[in-house]
Amino acid sequence: MAIPLKVKDRFKGVLLLGMRTGFYSQDQVNVLDILVNNAATSYDSAIMHSILSIEAKSLKTEVEKLKEREDILLGFHNILGKSKKMVGIFHVIEEVAKHDTNTLIQGESGTGKELVSRAIHRQSHRSQKRFVDVNCAAIPGTLLESELFGYEAGAFTDARKRKLGLLEYASGGTLFLDEIGDMSLPLQAKFLRMLEDGYIRRLGGNESIPVDVRFIFATNRDLSKMVAEGSFREDLFYRISVVPIILPPLRERGDDLLLLARNYVEEFNRKFNKKVKGFAKEAEEILRRYTWPGNVRELKNIIERIMILRDVGRLITPENIPAEIKVSAARDPVAPADDLLPLTSATGRIDYKHAVEKLTNKIKERILERALELSGGNKTKAAALLNISRYALIRELKKVGKGVDTAT
Repeated sequence: MAIPLKVKDRFKGVLLLGMRTGFYSQDQVNVLDILVNNAATSYDSAIMHSILSIEAKSLKTEVEKLKEREDILLGFHNILGKSKKMVGIFHVIEEVAKHDTNTLIQGESGTGKELVSRAIHRQSHRSQKRFVDVNCAAIPGTLLESELFGYEAGAFTDARKRKLGLLEYASGGTLFLDEIGDMSLPLQAKFLRMLEDGYIRRLGGNESIPVDVRFIFATNRDLSKMVAEGSFREDLFYRISVVPIILPPLRERGDDLLLLARNYVEEFNRKFNKKVKGFAKEAEEILRRYTWPGNVRELKNIIERIMILRDVGRLITPENIPAEIKVSAARDPVAPADDLLPLTSATGRIDYKHAVEKLTNKIKERILERALELSGGNKTKAAALLNISRYALIRELKKVGKGVDTAT
C-alpha cells in the first residue's frame, strides 16, 4: 500500500507498506492516512521554522549592519566619524549613558565635547528630562555661584525675589559644565560639598534641597597639571573624573577629516543653494596636511568661508582654499630628513645639534619660500600670511641665507 505525502498539494514523498499475506483493513488505512497527514504537517512546520530562522538571522545581521553604518556615518546624534578612535568613543558613550556616573570629557577646543555630552544625555534614561549646559569660563565667579545654586529674596542687593539655580532647574536631567577648569577655588569647594552631600542651599537660604542631576564635565585644560599647581582641587578632580573620555584632535582621526569636510559641503550647498560636488585630489591633500588646531569647529568655518567667498565651481580646488591653510599645510618636516641626515649605517655618526639646526633651517626656508610664492613675492603680504611682521620676515630670510631685496 502506498500513501502519498503531500504538503499544500505538492507531492513530497510516499509511505510504502507491504504485507506477506492478507490485506489492510479500512480502519488501518484510516489510521495510516491520519499518520501521513500529521507527518506532512510536521514536515511543513519544520521547513517553515527553518526558513523563518534563516530569515530572522539574516534580518538581524542586516539590522546590525545598518546600525553599524549609522554609527559610522552619523555616530551618536550627528557626531560624524568612522575612524577607529571615534568608533571607540561611540561605544564608550553607549556604555557610559547607562549609568549616572560623573563623566569628564577632555579634548582640545573644537573637538566636539558638547556634542558628546548631549549624546550621552540622549542615550540615557534621563533623555526625556532637561539638558542644561553651563560654560564656566563665560560667567564671572560670583555670578556663576548664584546661577548654579540660586538665591533667596534679599540675599544681596537687587535680589528682589527667589531664583532657582540651574542645579534645581536641571532636576531629573543632565547638567553639563563646560570649561570646569575655570571655576574658582572657593566655588570648587562648595561644588564638591554638593557632590558629596547630594543637596544644595540657595544663597541666603537655610533649606537643604536635594539634587537629582547627572553631571558631565568638560575641559580643554590639563586638570592634572592644575592640581599639581594648586589651581584645581585634587579631591574635586577625582570626584568629577570617575569616567574620563578623551576626544582625539581632528589631525589624529584619519579619513574622518574628508568625511566631515564633504558633509559640510553638502550642508552649505543646501544653505547657500550651490551645487559643489566635493574636492579635487590636490585640495584634499592640502586639507590632510594641515594640522587643524581649531579641530572640527575650524574645519566647518573654513568650508563655510570657501563656499561663501570663493568662486567655487563643481569641485573645490587648491585655488579656493584660503592662503593661510595652504602655507601651513606646506610645512613638512619629515620629507627633507633623509637628505639632511648623513647617517648611512649603524656604525656611522652625526653631529646631532648640527643636524637638528640644519633640518630646522631647511623647514623655515620652505615655509618662507612658500609664503613668498603665494604672495607673488610681496614681503608684506607674505608676512601677513605667516602672522609675523615684515621686519621679522626679512630677519628670518637672512637667517636661512636668502638674499633680501627690501623694496618689495
